[in-house]
Amino acid sequence: MIYRFGPFELDPQKRLLHKTGTAISLTPKAFELLIVLIENRGRLMTKDELMQKVWPDSFVEEGNLTQTISVLRKALGDSQDGVRNIVTLPGRGYQFVGAVAEVSGTGPLLSRRSKPARSRRITGKAVSAPH
Repeated sequence: MIYRFGPFELDPQKRLLHKTGTAISLTPKAFELLIVLIENRGRLMTKDELMQKVWPDSFVEEGNLTQTISVLRKALGDSQDGVRNIVTLPGRGYQFVGAVAEVSGTGPLLSRRSKPARSRRITGKAVSAPH
């Protein structure tokens, strides 16, 4: 399953995040946190829940979570003035609020296409692209 939100595509299985065709580098824990937030989008994830899911066998302080959320917000371009994908519910936790589309992971990511496709799909039929 591939998740699309805004200009981003996230492939959890291949551990890839792209923004309009460009790979976005994340630390392993930031990537895990993003997956957990997206898979639970629309619902509050408490700080304890997130720390248990992302750092299950480690003792970490809340600051690790806060720092990792900050890394994600920077990577996703979240800002106080613009788009927000991750919101903080003070004293409670975090929630992914961006609109997400789930796409079958069987084909190539759209953002990975560097060459024009040889065919286009129009109303369910493959049609040769003009050359």
